[in-house]
Amino acid sequence: MTLFISAALLRYLARLGLVVLALFAAATHAQAAQGAIDVQRPNTELLGRHFSLLVERDGPLNIDQAYDRFSTGQLPKGAYDVLSFGLNSEPLWLFLRLSNGGETPVNKQLSIEASWLDRIELYLYQGSTLTHSSLMGDALPYAARPQPSNYFVNSLDIPPGDSVLILRISSSDPMVLPIRLSDHAYLHTLERLDAYHYGFLYGLVVALMLYNLLLFLRLRSPPYLFYSIYMLAFVTMNIAYSGHGFAWLWSDSVTLQKWSNALFMILYSVAGLSFAVYFLDVRSHARRLARLIDAYVYSVVFSIFFCIAFNLHALAIVLSFVYVFIFTIGVLLLGIHAVLKRRPSADYFLAATLIGAIGAGISCITVWGWIPFTRFTYLAVELGLSLEAVLLSLAVADRFNLVRQKKEVAERLARIDPLTELYNRRASRELLLPHWEVGNRQGQPLSVIIIDIDHFKQINDSYGHDAGDQVIVQVANLIKRNSRADDIAVRWGGEEFLIYLPGTRLQQAGMIAERLRCDVGQQEFTCNGSRFSVTCSFGVAERSSTDTQPEQLFKRADELLYQAKQSGRNQVMLDMQNTPPAEVERSLNHAAD
Repeated sequence: MTLFISAALLRYLARLGLVVLALFAAATHAQAAQGAIDVQRPNTELLGRHFSLLVERDGPLNIDQAYDRFSTGQLPKGAYDVLSFGLNSEPLWLFLRLSNGGETPVNKQLSIEASWLDRIELYLYQGSTLTHSSLMGDALPYAARPQPSNYFVNSLDIPPGDSVLILRISSSDPMVLPIRLSDHAYLHTLERLDAYHYGFLYGLVVALMLYNLLLFLRLRSPPYLFYSIYMLAFVTMNIAYSGHGFAWLWSDSVTLQKWSNALFMILYSVAGLSFAVYFLDVRSHARRLARLIDAYVYSVVFSIFFCIAFNLHALAIVLSFVYVFIFTIGVLLLGIHAVLKRRPSADYFLAATLIGAIGAGISCITVWGWIPFTRFTYLAVELGLSLEAVLLSLAVADRFNLVRQKKEVAERLARIDPLTELYNRRASRELLLPHWEVGNRQGQPLSVIIIDIDHFKQINDSYGHDAGDQVIVQVANLIKRNSRADDIAVRWGGEEFLIYLPGTRLQQAGMIAERLRCDVGQQEFTCNGSRFSVTCSFGVAERSSTDTQPEQLFKRADELLYQAKQSGRNQVMLDMQNTPPAEVERSLNHAAD
């Protein structure tokens, strides 16, 4: 029963929804058919569908000729809320009927939310009377705009009765026309949202740019520099086509505003391609491809300056879109190639460029007029490039970690003996000096043990070098096992080892050496079916007040090692210079027990 009631209710709601949609469609159709906008209402929508359109295909028209063509009532209506006619469109006339049912004029803000249109002529007619006219566009200095804005905004007082708003727009840049006729408060809200949007975007990108620039200054690695340049190119391209550049930076330069979109789009594509080449290390792994990319980049730069030199603005606009398209596809292919070749951080790079390519592609075909204009499709490039910038920063960070890890491994290998994994002689002095200086300042003791494997040449001659390496490794392992946390064990060279013992007196160092001597003597080695054992001799010395350099301590310990070998090997020889013999003897007896 419940299911039956629910099904009936759903059918009722569906029918009601269809009726509402039908009424709404009818009302919309009636308004479109009437073609008049009631200015008493708080209009916020984009008005492309309400405009009648006239394209100057047969030569220029003056306002009277255009108004006569409109009066016939045979002009087509806009197909979308935002009119879009792509690149290099002919000049366009737009006509919009307005209705003010009140007794006083109504103030409305006409806003054309594109920032790159060359020339906009505005006329407001009531009957045959011209009540308002103005001229806007990038062909004029920024100060000539009726209202300060990165878009084109004009305040209109709509008189009582019926009026006609007429716009003539010409531009060699993309003819994209998001047009509103809204209240001042609503326009202010849109401008505030734009400020938040661009503030976040520029803050994010500039922060990433500066961070990577600092990394470059510290590490001198080209990918960080080219990433910073790429982010800078993106910001300059964005402030050019968003109108902020004309508003903030080059307000008096109409020429720069004319070329800014094409110039900065091309520089953006060049910077992005250069970053990809350095980040993916194309020059090292695909030299022919790198040379081909270099030739392409030179041709791109030459083409834009050629267009500027010969004032080929329309061609420059087309080339800029073509180059951005090639750049987008090119970095995707480079990313795929890098992933297939298992290049470092290539997966981050490919994900970033894919998202950026999707966003740029959506905005590009929107501006070209291939898909309907919406705020999402128009700003998709900014959303995509913001996500791309974040992912690329992760890729750069991942690359930084890889470089750091490789550097640490290289530094470690430079300090570590590969056979025993003890520190090598080269690293020993660097490791000892901090302890030596602390001992000098605080009077802390420091001892050293030098160890030599007895009759090592006979081991190599009798059992082979593999057996010799096995003995060295095993003795090194016993040294590690007998060393404390602060001790520093070093392969001094060949079959010799050295142990630094910070904070250790001679007696305690002798006990450690004696324990190690016993462990080595009890160790049994097997090689090619033969079993054998080895012994070691030890020289132990403690830093004295006369030792000003570590080498003096090493020399005494080495002399003690020589004495141990001359006295029959397999024994520990201590420096008796500053130690009572009875105390040393008790210490050694305790170690032996």
